[in-house]
Amino acid sequence: MHGNLFPVDIKTDVYKYFIDNTLNCHWHGDFEFGMLLAGAVDFYINNTHIKLEKGDGYFINSNILHMGKQSKHNEDAVMFALTFPAAVIASDINGVVYEKYVATLLNTRIDGFKILNGSQTGKEIKILLNKIYELDASEFGYELECMKNINQLWLAALQYIKENKGDLLHRNDDMKQIERMKKILSYVHAHYNEKITADDIADYVNVSRGECFRSFKNFMNKKLVEYINEYRLQRAAGLLRETEMTVIDVCLKCGFENASYFGKIFKEVYRITPYQYKKAHIWTGNKVQHINGMDYEYWKDSGNGKMLITEKADNGSFFCEWSNSNEIMFRSGKRYYKRDQTHSQIGNISLKFDVSYSSNGLTYLAVYGWTVDPLVEWYIVEHFISHNPKRDFTRIGTLDADGDEYQLYHFRRINKPTILGYCTNFEQYWSVRTTGRMTGTVDVSRHFRAWEELGLSMGRIAEINLTVESILSSGNAEIRTNILKIEK
Repeated sequence: MHGNLFPVDIKTDVYKYFIDNTLNCHWHGDFEFGMLLAGAVDFYINNTHIKLEKGDGYFINSNILHMGKQSKHNEDAVMFALTFPAAVIASDINGVVYEKYVATLLNTRIDGFKILNGSQTGKEIKILLNKIYELDASEFGYELECMKNINQLWLAALQYIKENKGDLLHRNDDMKQIERMKKILSYVHAHYNEKITADDIADYVNVSRGECFRSFKNFMNKKLVEYINEYRLQRAAGLLRETEMTVIDVCLKCGFENASYFGKIFKEVYRITPYQYKKAHIWTGNKVQHINGMDYEYWKDSGNGKMLITEKADNGSFFCEWSNSNEIMFRSGKRYYKRDQTHSQIGNISLKFDVSYSSNGLTYLAVYGWTVDPLVEWYIVEHFISHNPKRDFTRIGTLDADGDEYQLYHFRRINKPTILGYCTNFEQYWSVRTTGRMTGTVDVSRHFRAWEELGLSMGRIAEINLTVESILSSGNAEIRTNILKIEK
């Protein structure tokens, strides 16, 4: 979201972190374009089911119900969505542009469409969506570039509709079911903080209690009480995160009458208790902080991200997620602020880790750090997604360690940001594990000695971290264990 002054919303939905892996049924006055970046989703536009797989794109008209559920037995689904009001295309509803190019679509029975793979105009739509997705919101002129691409996107969509009339999604003749669903959802959204009974909703919709339950289950593929609890939990999480309200006040504010029941279902969804969630460190911007004996860092140059560290985090644990980022990284470990010891003076260094993560682009899971005098940035890559650094760096040897072979590389960086706080030239050393893993123990000192044996100098240690680092991607990670062990 880029604020009310710029009415274009660009977001990335990671289905793994939706309740029941489901983007719940909703509607809005904005137009929506989207593209699935990873996984597979069963998507519904009004009551029409379409199967979206990686690379598929779609369009949804204004005020049309839609929802999505991650398909079973598939990788985590990640979806990019772009929404904007009609005023972005034409602000004057009496003008010729609005009449010819906006009203003509609003006044049709077209709900939307899935972009056909064989369509040249559909290919143009996807190219434009990718351009918008990759724009950097921090760059000068971002809004103008975004608007330029949206106008081209709209023209391509209208052309697509003209070319593919037989493959569009159209409204059913009987709209009673859809309007009934909107009324039920509207009632829940307006009264979630009160006691809601089936009779209340049935009376509001003017149907029998049984018909209310049946129609909701048929359309949403879940029980009405499940949806009510999910909506209440989403609201509760926002209040815990953004206000000073107590847990019990949030519980009552969101319509839960029993605090123990609220705590139970909250933990089932968010994996920590409401109290832990409220007390957690939730970072959405660049930050470094010492917490429970570990140094945590979150850094990004653009995009959206979140790092969650519980109040009583141990073993270097944290959770993170990111979307629409250019470069982003999350770390926990130890900083040596005096920078007065080499690795051999510190002792034998090892790191035990247990991680799960997913991403739709270049991402590393690595033991990572810096030395000074000489200035060196180093990586021991335990797992990577999408990109192996060997394609770009100079290979200098191999190392057998920790039950596998590592490929060793060297690279020189020119005038890039450093741990010193300014840009300069420095060396990079890399060890890349042949067979990726997300749990195990790394003999860090063994890699240091291997680099030195190949003539690469290691200076005084500045930091040692477990890092998740990603470029041009969306994803998430859970670091359950990160134990740094030093033996003299």
